[in-house]
Amino acid sequence: VAKELKPKSTEPPAKIAEVNKLIEKDANAKALEEKYLAAMKEGDEAEGKEEWDAAIAAYKKALGVKPADPAATKKLAEAEAAKKDKDLAAQLAAKEKEIEAKYKDEVDNAKAAFTANDYKKALTHWTNASNIKKEEKEPPVKIAEVNKLIAAAGAAEVDDFGNSECGRVPGCSVLPDSGGGHGADAGGDGERGTDGAAGFHGCSGGTLSG
Repeated sequence: VAKELKPKSTEPPAKIAEVNKLIEKDANAKALEEKYLAAMKEGDEAEGKEEWDAAIAAYKKALGVKPADPAATKKLAEAEAAKKDKDLAAQLAAKEKEIEAKYKDEVDNAKAAFTANDYKKALTHWTNASNIKKEEKEPPVKIAEVNKLIAAAGAAEVDDFGNSECGRVPGCSVLPDSGGGHGADAGGDGERGTDGAAGFHGCSGGTLSG
């Protein structure tokens, strides 16, 4: 209208251009605001589901629209902290699962060895189990039990040899694999050492016949 009234004036076209720029700027601002709000909403929804990777990506998108925006900056920091906690918890859970599996394996092997009367092997596995989970009460109890059985078995072996070291003459202190032979008391018969040496040892427990 202004242009029609004053066709030679340059002011109306300039104003029209200026107004158009303002309209365009306003439209762009609204579009950016909508984009920002959509990104924030997306982040909040992901946060509610504890989907931290998605939340972090959304808040970064919002900051792309509004750099240094306080709300988006705060939300991003919270999401990153939550993700870190979640990752740490997952690592600890995996480690605990691994430890539990190793402990169970040692316990199972210990029980199998015990059932087979292989007490030394059982002792090894119970010791391993105790080292893996020091707070468990069963391994120390089983270790003590197995040690008693091992000691009893050793005592029984000595008893089978007539309560003697050499296993042939009661009261003899010579070890079976020492290489010595039995020498009788005065007037008694003797036996050469197992290594063929000419010497005798002074076994005073009695007389051997061969």
